[in-house]
Amino acid sequence: MVDDDPIVRQFLRDVLEKLLRHTVTEASSLQKVLQMGSQPPVDFIFLDQTLPDGMALDVCQALSQLDGWGDVPKWIIAGEKPLEWDPDFWSRFKVKGCLVKPIRIDQIEEILNREMRS
Repeated sequence: MVDDDPIVRQFLRDVLEKLLRHTVTEASSLQKVLQMGSQPPVDFIFLDQTLPDGMALDVCQALSQLDGWGDVPKWIIAGEKPLEWDPDFWSRFKVKGCLVKPIRIDQIEEILNREMRS
């Protein structure tokens, strides 16, 4: 998960690890995501729309340059859905959709169930 808000990270970590039994890797900035590039890619990414040092698009573009990371499915997390959300544009970066805060546990569970089956 990539989010600069520690409360959002704590919520997602609790849901993913404790309720859904997934292992979580965290980053709070674009720079920290780039540092993860030397590690094996993860299975899935929840990605905050706005980070202190970049936007979700910046993260997606950076990940596309890292070996194996470009094909990792992603969901954007946003305070509100962008008015000009273009699924075709985002699909180039393997972004599946946009979750609007507040995020519900059932939404996360549904997304992971669907993505892990793919």
